[in-house]
Amino acid sequence: MATGALSGVETPGGLLIVADKDYVSAELDRRLVERGMRLLRPSYRNRTPRPGEHLLKPIRQLTESVNDTLKGQLDLEQKAASGVGAIDTLLCR
Repeated sequence: MATGALSGVETPGGLLIVADKDYVSAELDRRLVERGMRLLRPSYRNRTPRPGEHLLKPIRQLTESVNDTLKGQLDLEQKAASGVGAIDTLLCR
């Protein structure tokens, strides 16, 4: 994993999963860590901020930007792509 800005959420050789507040569970955190994964999610207002939480806004902005670009390039909304198979077909053209 990268160092610097992500130093608090390093997962050497592991996977970093970005999620929302609905994924709050000590059991889930424990199981992910056992498998070499980390969960990057926002904390509740009354809790201490989690490591890497400041990265969630830029990650979301980037994700939304990529989604908007792909929608525009592939005309997904106009072609009513109804599933993964339909999107695969559009991408392979």
